[in-house]
Amino acid sequence: MPELADADAEGGRHHVHRGHHRAVDGKDGRHPLCDCRDITPADLHGVPLIMTGHQRPQRAALDHMFDKTGVRPPIKIETHTDSSACAFVAGGPGVSIVSSLFANLIRDFPIVLRRFGPRSTRSFGRLRDRDVPLPLAARRTGEILMRELVCSLLPPDELLSNGRWRLPQLLGRSPSRNTSSSSPARSGSAPGP
Repeated sequence: MPELADADAEGGRHHVHRGHHRAVDGKDGRHPLCDCRDITPADLHGVPLIMTGHQRPQRAALDHMFDKTGVRPPIKIETHTDSSACAFVAGGPGVSIVSSLFANLIRDFPIVLRRFGPRSTRSFGRLRDRDVPLPLAARRTGEILMRELVCSLLPPDELLSNGRWRLPQLLGRSPSRNTSSSSPARSGSAPGP
C-alpha cells in the first residue's frame, strides 16, 4: 500500500513514488496494440503518439527511454497534461503513454489501458506548515489521492467484484453509494503494474 507523506514547509520534501506508465488507445479499440497485454518501446515503432510537451520531465524521461532502445515514434500531438492526452486519445484514433494515476482518474473515458514498460515512477506529496493542523479539505484531498494511488496499483480484476467497484472494501471501509461498475473500456483493460 502506498503512503502519502506530509512534508513540513521548512523541512525536506517527502514523496510518494508512484505512477507507472500506461499506454492508452482510443475509443474504437481497433488499434493492434489493444491485443497486447504489455507494450514496450519496440511495439511503438512508427506508431504516431499523443504526448505531453517536450519540456515536461515525464516526456524527457520517455524520450530518453526511446533513445536507449533506438526507437523514435513520431509525435502526432503534443499537449500539456496526461489528462488532455487521454482526452485526445478518447476523441479519435491515437495512442499515448500516461501515468497510471492520471489514467485511473478518467475512468469514464472510452479508452483502453495497457501496461507500458520498462516501469518508471513519478513523485507526489503534500506540503504543509507543521505548526498548523491539517484542514479538513487537505485531509480529504489526501484521502482522495491515496484512493487513486491504490487504484493505480491494482489490476482491474481486483478492483471489480461481480461488476461492482470494490475499492472501499480494499481500503477497509464499508461500501459507499458510489460503487458503480466500471465502463466497458475500463473493464477490459490489462492488469496493473
